[in-house]
Amino acid sequence: MAVAQDDDDKDAKEKDKEHKEPAKTRPRRAIFFAMMQGIGITKEATRWGCRVMRPNFCNKFEKTLGIGRARRSNAVNSETSIFENIYPRDVGALLERTTSELRKTAETDGFYEMSETSQERVLLESAAKQGDIVKEKLKEAIGEARKLVESALGTIISYTEVPIDSKMAMEQVFMTLTDDTKTPKQKADHIKEIVQKWTPEMRESLKPTTDDKELTEAAHFFTNVPQQIGLGKN
Repeated sequence: MAVAQDDDDKDAKEKDKEHKEPAKTRPRRAIFFAMMQGIGITKEATRWGCRVMRPNFCNKFEKTLGIGRARRSNAVNSETSIFENIYPRDVGALLERTTSELRKTAETDGFYEMSETSQERVLLESAAKQGDIVKEKLKEAIGEARKLVESALGTIISYTEVPIDSKMAMEQVFMTLTDDTKTPKQKADHIKEIVQKWTPEMRESLKPTTDDKELTEAAHFFTNVPQQIGLGKN
């Protein structure tokens, strides 16, 4: 009976192996949407949102989100970037060349002081030199990252237990952070103007940051297109 059991176990392991092997050869696009559900950009966007304001949601998940700790890397999707995962494995050389060119483009003076819309335009122009497919894939990656950022901030609003007027105030701040037409400076300045109009009750429950440097850093994160898709410097 023991021998028969061993044979059964061996057969089961072989079948498991057969099922797992194809995963190694699947194109990256096949695992793209699964990877997009990871904690990378979503966690970073949530963490930065909680540094702009500290409602009860942020306090509850402070340890999980690592609020207040410095980021270890500019590549927000720790192991693999969003942009990288939209490419099949057989165009790895093209991906590497494109990624290198896009990083060089992002290093030009004044790039990170531009709005997201302007950054996207410059990056797409650079990507187009590698072909239309590269341009389209980059545009897709930017769009997916943007959705994840907005979803993360929406989660903070949804799960924060405050009166409706405070939720609307939060939404106004987060809409400013994700406004792709504003520069980082414009975002930070506008948020200061918004917060100045809050009631004492709103300030008490939402706890907006009073640190100009922290607000500026947050505004830059939410305006940093390369970083959001994982093209930041490593």
